[in-house]
Amino acid sequence: MDFKDPLSKLAIAITEAYAAKGFDINFNDAKDLAEYLLGFFGYNNEILDNILNDYDREVFYQLEDIGILESRQSNEQIRSIKYGNKEWRVNKWILRYDKVGEFALKSEERKKQQEDLESFYDEVFR
Repeated sequence: MDFKDPLSKLAIAITEAYAAKGFDINFNDAKDLAEYLLGFFGYNNEILDNILNDYDREVFYQLEDIGILESRQSNEQIRSIKYGNKEWRVNKWILRYDKVGEFALKSEERKKQQEDLESFYDEVFR
C-alpha cells in the first residue's frame, strides 16, 4: 500500500486495529470510514466533541475502543462579560497518529510474512 496517501494509511490502520480486536473489516469499508473520520479532523489532530451528533459520537467511541481515537476532558476558564469567570468542561477527540503509524506498520509486516510463506511453499512444492 502507498503510505504517502494519508487516506489509505488510515484505512490500513483501521483494518489492522479491527483485526487486532478480532473483527474483520474490508478495505473499502475501512477507507470509507477513514474518509468519514478525516472529514471531521482535516489537518488537525483534535476536535471538540460538541460538533458531533449521536451517530458520530457512537462511531467515535468504536474507534476509541480499537485505539485510533482518544477522548480527553479539560477544564477551561472562560472570562467574559456574559459568562463571568466560569470554568467549563471541554471534551475533545484526538486522532492518534502514533497508533495509525503502528497499525499500518503491523499490516506491512504481516503482508511481508505472508509473501515469505507463499514463496517458501512455492519453492518446496514446485
